[in-house]
Amino acid sequence: MIQKSLLYFLGIILLSGFNLAFAQNQKNFIQSGIETTLEGKLTISNTLKNKLYVRGLQVDQYIRNTDPDDIQCLLIPYVYPPLKKTLVLSLKSSSFFNYQTNTREYFYIADIGTPNNAYNCLTIVPYVDKKYTVPTVFNTSSLCPNCSNAHFESSSLEIVKRNRRPLKRINLSNLTLGIQYKSPKLQCKRSSGCVEKGFDCCSEGQCVNDKSLRSSVNQSSEEFIEAFEEISNNPDAIFSYPQFYHFCK
Repeated sequence: MIQKSLLYFLGIILLSGFNLAFAQNQKNFIQSGIETTLEGKLTISNTLKNKLYVRGLQVDQYIRNTDPDDIQCLLIPYVYPPLKKTLVLSLKSSSFFNYQTNTREYFYIADIGTPNNAYNCLTIVPYVDKKYTVPTVFNTSSLCPNCSNAHFESSSLEIVKRNRRPLKRINLSNLTLGIQYKSPKLQCKRSSGCVEKGFDCCSEGQCVNDKSLRSSVNQSSEEFIEAFEEISNNPDAIFSYPQFYHFCK
């Protein structure tokens, strides 16, 4: 009995952050895990295989008053160069007892790693094609297969029904999702050690290739997009942007 009581108490502690976010925030928001909650913008790693939670008062009320078994589709559009694709994740409803509000809360779960994203939301591809005019993908791996040391910020999120109609009763226009693509960092002190490993030089304590993008760069920022367009027209212009790129020579 004592062991069961202890486990129950620990469960309440673990869920307290999850509960408190809803109790203090009546707007819709997205959440990754229990301890990472941000209103407005959330950044995840491309290697994240966990779930995203779509929560808020509108979400809770919509699920309460409709069929909770209905599956919806979450659109995460990346419409700025060099990445121009829309990530689509299927949403299924769930609920739990929120100890902060003393009520049962309903919310949506998006499973990033499931193949069900394509199975459940393939019907909305024509909607994406018409509205965003960019390809549709159903996982972060397909979003940018060869990316490393890159950060992308989405445009406003949107929920669409599988019949291609926007779910207007849940407004996510204030929310975006950033994805950070990371590559293994090889620490260094001298360029000679990096050259032996196939890199060009040692820059700021890590092995890098000449003209490679710095890991801290937000590739969805207006400043970077302008630089990218200039470099596309004039490759030598890259040397004007040391804040974005590593240079070995």
